[in-house]
Amino acid sequence: MKNVEPLGCTQFSQEQFDHIRNCYQEEKNGRWCIVPGKRSNLGIQLCETQKIDFDYLKNYDWKDLIKIIAEYEGLVFFSHAVETCCRLVVEARMLGLKIKTDNRVGCTYEDWFSKYKGKELINFLESNNFVILDKIQKEL
Repeated sequence: MKNVEPLGCTQFSQEQFDHIRNCYQEEKNGRWCIVPGKRSNLGIQLCETQKIDFDYLKNYDWKDLIKIIAEYEGLVFFSHAVETCCRLVVEARMLGLKIKTDNRVGCTYEDWFSKYKGKELINFLESNNFVILDKIQKEL
């Protein structure tokens, strides 16, 4: 298809990039987190089976969730559907978390996902954001 262009990632506003950057911290608490969702029971099972210390978080608004998960070593997330680019997983990766997931999360197959983490990933996606917006504007 000539009129289809893969973007390679979800879009973030500058305010969102700034909030994620401000919440980023090198020091982690050594625990993994699981957010509520349709398949969070699989995350709980995985942690219990592998004896991983974890916290099952409650529902938070976005800004608070970002602040809270920034403290964690990793995120355990199993999507209920195939997702080309799971925003939560990307946000966790920008915060420097390790990720445990299955093959339903498409962004984990992107080169940038394994190449960058933490502030490097924030900077990469932030600069890529403008490339994507330029592509969209050229097609309008």
